[in-house]
Amino acid sequence: MRLGTPEHFFYAEEKDFCPKPIPKAVEVRALQETDRVSFNEMTKASSSEDLEAGFVELDHPLVFGAFVKGKRVSRSSAFSFDQEKWIFDIGYVTHPNYRNQGLGALCASELTKRIFATQKIPQIRVEPQRKASIGIAKSLGYPFYGILEYDEK
Repeated sequence: MRLGTPEHFFYAEEKDFCPKPIPKAVEVRALQETDRVSFNEMTKASSSEDLEAGFVELDHPLVFGAFVKGKRVSRSSAFSFDQEKWIFDIGYVTHPNYRNQGLGALCASELTKRIFATQKIPQIRVEPQRKASIGIAKSLGYPFYGILEYDEK
């Protein structure tokens, strides 16, 4: 998180959630440590700005990847930063050559399903200039909750 950068917050309720069906040409699955090499390959193809904004890490408790023809093209992870672990924050990053195809939404959809299955609360934080990321949250049925501005003190 960069101090001073406002973020839009979205929280989903199970009744409003719009899961995304997975097309036959795409594989979406949970990622493991054995996926480290392909995870790192996608990292090299992404900008540092995208990686920071998405904040997807292989060591997060929940991590999913989308693959097209065996190539990882999108990834999403969730972690909890509250001590009670009730709220899980979802981030996503899509390979620049595969954007605007709904692949980030597929990964975030699978994470949301998994979070709801544990009766926790899914959350998405997005910087307001990242319109595509806001679109993913809205397409999954996450209503806008509010804006948080961080104090730089």
